[in-house]
Amino acid sequence: MDVRGSERGSTGSVIPGALIDGRFRVASVVSRRDGAVEVCNALDERTRQRVRVRFGPGRPDVRVLEAKHVMLPPSLAAGPWASGAWVATAWFDGEPLRLPDVPMVGDEAVHLWVEALADVLDLLDRLHRTLGRAHGSIGLHSFWIGDDGRLRMMDASAPEPQLRVEAALWSPPEGPSSDPRTDLYAVAAVFYGLATARPPFGAEPAEARAGHRALRLSDHDALPPEVLSVLRTAMEKQPHHRFSSAERMRVALAKAVGDWESRATVMLPPTEALPTSIAAPVASAPERIPPVPYLPEELTGGQDEEQPSWETMEPAPRRTRRPAVRRASGPALPLLAVGVVGIGLSVAAWTALVALLLGVVGG
Repeated sequence: MDVRGSERGSTGSVIPGALIDGRFRVASVVSRRDGAVEVCNALDERTRQRVRVRFGPGRPDVRVLEAKHVMLPPSLAAGPWASGAWVATAWFDGEPLRLPDVPMVGDEAVHLWVEALADVLDLLDRLHRTLGRAHGSIGLHSFWIGDDGRLRMMDASAPEPQLRVEAALWSPPEGPSSDPRTDLYAVAAVFYGLATARPPFGAEPAEARAGHRALRLSDHDALPPEVLSVLRTAMEKQPHHRFSSAERMRVALAKAVGDWESRATVMLPPTEALPTSIAAPVASAPERIPPVPYLPEELTGGQDEEQPSWETMEPAPRRTRRPAVRRASGPALPLLAVGVVGIGLSVAAWTALVALLLGVVGG
């Protein structure tokens, strides 16, 4: 990746048609900060590919520029600009992340933003290990949402502490810090806002600062209690009461989601919660039992159906009754009648009747 080493930054105007570093032709301005261009779309004159160029107040960290993560748009080049720097990244379809108009209520919504939060925590763990310090200025402004539904962190290589007024909506009580637990607080605040459609302690900077110092996250229907507990731990007022690392917070989040899903399963109606193997059988119409072969008409209630001849596989003539079975027809008739209507007889009664039948048949 091309990173310019000159300390003297360019001061040209970022307008459509302008050329950055003799390579990136500005196509359009995406966003501004305090009147200055923050992000623009451009064309890489070398590769003829679309790129995004971000302007920041600080010198980009080469270690972050060279890092690879699904949430980091690949960096192509960087260099000084005015008192800050610019970074060109690979193109992706998306836009700056904004709070939803209404709370994201429902199981599907919870799973979506929890998965996104897990991705962010994985990225923070990578950055904290690589840099040995915090990002320090995470807020809603740090993220873009791609058309593929995945978040990207746009300012990982060049954070801008204390420049954004809206950063106060997400900042911890201690303010900007190099402590990684500062990032955990800010990320939890951002995702609480994404779930509830409002910043955790108010939309005005002064109100938010006071809330971050004194208030506790309120309950909300969009947040299962188990998941809310993780956010509250990450947003403890004292840093040493928070998770010690992004990885520990990610593990706690995964456990909380598992506990929530288990509780939701238990709360289902009984017919839905029971596994199929032990569910009560569904009542159905009684099955018609075909006549038993070789029994006399008195027992079958009618003539036997034609049975196939297994020697010739052709219909066989009507069979001749066997004498032994014929002799059994008299006593067996009342026995069968009792059996049909006497399903509720005791085991002892059934045993006696069966013994009687066997005695008669045996002769």
